[in-house]
Amino acid sequence: MSKTRPKPAAQEAPKTEPKYTWESRTLAARLRDHMKLRLIEELDKFATNANAAETQFMIWVLSDRDSRGFGEYEIPLLSAIESANTWDHQVLRAPTKEIARLAGDYMESLEKRAEQSETLEKEPSSSGDQLREMRLSDIAHYLRCFQKNACADDVFFLYEILVRWNDFLEYEEKFRPPSPLLAAIGYEMHRQRHLLISVPARFSDEAKAVMSLVGNRSWLGNLLLWIAEQGIENLSPCLVASKAAAMQDAFNAAQKNAA
Repeated sequence: MSKTRPKPAAQEAPKTEPKYTWESRTLAARLRDHMKLRLIEELDKFATNANAAETQFMIWVLSDRDSRGFGEYEIPLLSAIESANTWDHQVLRAPTKEIARLAGDYMESLEKRAEQSETLEKEPSSSGDQLREMRLSDIAHYLRCFQKNACADDVFFLYEILVRWNDFLEYEEKFRPPSPLLAAIGYEMHRQRHLLISVPARFSDEAKAVMSLVGNRSWLGNLLLWIAEQGIENLSPCLVASKAAAMQDAFNAAQKNAA
């Protein structure tokens, strides 16, 4: 009589711990943590699929942003992008593939001529794959700094850019922008222009002070809001003084009732 072997007990799959975890208590902090996780996912996609020019551009932006720090009413990532766009390193877009090919051939001939020059001081060169790995390592460093120091506005803005960049990658090749990252940055900056105020650098401290007054909703902040609503061209010093006196009366009455 044959005996059947008992089936081995099924092994439980090992539990995997999440790569990134936060334990925030407040609702606002938890929402920000959730946005950080989604941002990390988009950054992982970017680090895997970005071309060399996009990778270098992101390094410039994050490096500049990391060196700026940030204030209460600043979005330093926007300033870093503007700064990167004005550097000497330019991204050129050829109107046709044929012109792009001819330009590439011309650049290659210049490089060969430089290599053949006996007076040129040669520097050690790296392969394209090595350069890509170096740049990805640099991006990872600056992303760690970004995740540690970025304000909420920067987190949300970079997240929107990377989501838009990922959307552009899904376009058919004939409709895809030459640089999906630059196209995504341009789209998001144009879309959010109504949230930005252009202030000359020499007045930046004064602008921050005014924004702080309005944001804190102090009596002076409320007076400034009233002036903005009425329009400075429709007011005179006497009208402003009259409004301030009325606010003083309301303040005295509130103090009296609270006593």
